[in-house]
Amino acid sequence: MFLDFSFERRIEMLGSLLVWIDCISSDPPSLLCNYLQGFQTLLDGFEAVLIQNIELLGVGILSATNSSIESSDSLGIDGTMLLEKKAQDNEEQTLMKSVTYCENDGNHKGLRNLHPNSIIEFCGTLEKFILHLTSYIEDSWKWHHQLASRISLSMAKCLLFAKFLKSIAQEDTISSSSEQDVAVKISCELAQKHWQSALEGLGDTILINQETQFWQVASAMLDYIMGIPNVLAWGNVLNTTCSAVKHFCSHAPRLSWRLQTDKWLSLLVSGGIEGFKNSEICLIDLFCTMLNHSEPEQRFVAVQQLGRIINSTSSTEADLKYPNYDQNFLISVSTVTSLLVTHTWDRVAALALHDSSMLLRNHAMALLTEYVPFVDRKHLQSFLSSSNGILTGLGQLSGVIEEGYFTRMSLLLFSKACLYSNPEDIALIPECVWQKLENMQTSTGGFGYMEKDLCLALCQLKSESDATTGCKSSFWM
Repeated sequence: MFLDFSFERRIEMLGSLLVWIDCISSDPPSLLCNYLQGFQTLLDGFEAVLIQNIELLGVGILSATNSSIESSDSLGIDGTMLLEKKAQDNEEQTLMKSVTYCENDGNHKGLRNLHPNSIIEFCGTLEKFILHLTSYIEDSWKWHHQLASRISLSMAKCLLFAKFLKSIAQEDTISSSSEQDVAVKISCELAQKHWQSALEGLGDTILINQETQFWQVASAMLDYIMGIPNVLAWGNVLNTTCSAVKHFCSHAPRLSWRLQTDKWLSLLVSGGIEGFKNSEICLIDLFCTMLNHSEPEQRFVAVQQLGRIINSTSSTEADLKYPNYDQNFLISVSTVTSLLVTHTWDRVAALALHDSSMLLRNHAMALLTEYVPFVDRKHLQSFLSSSNGILTGLGQLSGVIEEGYFTRMSLLLFSKACLYSNPEDIALIPECVWQKLENMQTSTGGFGYMEKDLCLALCQLKSESDATTGCKSSFWM
């Protein structure tokens, strides 16, 4: 039905619906299901209209998938090929549609006889209708969760497609007379530009919904935008997305809503983070916020997801490019990961030493150990000079399994830090630490042969470092 209406008629319909939403807000809940089904039908119709007109431009539709997001640098080669393939696959179908619309005697169904101002007016009215509908859908969530969720998804799609079309029309209005029709084909590069603008606009809408306490609609829309592959690295899309996730974990009134950060971060990091170069600051800020969160659940999610990032980075490649403990390898191997590690090192170390949860302390200590190959020399030097604080329990037999595990992890962290440090930096380690390591070698309890052998190797490392320092001193005398 909607495909047979002119754009002028659709605009009139949306204007009437704005008044109708206000009228039905006071109706009894027994009518709610019928209203929601009606809104779903309307949104399905408007979505079909938007998709139809986007495809007439030769542009493939961005669609969410159930698979995890693949990271890319800007759109990236894979993303560009995806859009080009969609455009090529739809080319014949698009041409057939164009011919069909040309034979409709100026019925204003497609873009052939549609002016830019008509597009802008229709899309603007549709956006206004959806924003007006949001409050009603949020209130309906407790009565009809599935219907409200589906409608929220449809609203997100309609907003994205409407913002995309409006972005194109606004550019055409600037570059040409409003008397001309929109009858152009959009290149992949230009399509990405307008999709980026639309995605940023949808992200802003999510932030507005959060500010107005429409948390469940905002959550569904955030699920949608993060389920679209290869778009998070476009422009400010990642910044807006991270802001929305951060706002959820800090301000959402229910714990279950706040803990959705685990799901969203999994999507963010699933394909790696190196594609977020030049946009990594917002991701770093999000992780820092979660590591400092008052709720242990949020701190645990942050530590867990940081571990996923580190594990996804090729440690083999790092080791191959680090034969002489050269910190410059970070620049060529993993710029974004190394920045993330550097900016979160102190917060993770604080969790490992002082968190009230021993389980979280153990996970933080394990994460620090994985951090070592990626952290800069300054942080390693600071760690070595203050290593006595990390190794406070070294050499002491603990009857608590978790504390014993923590002590062993501390020893492993210290060993790895020594391995990846410059030889001259070993001298920064306090003498009391070496005394503890020497005492462990002769201890009759608390540790096994593996730990004692490790302590022996570390003491030999100190001897080699002292010998090197002594040679250098003799040379300069």
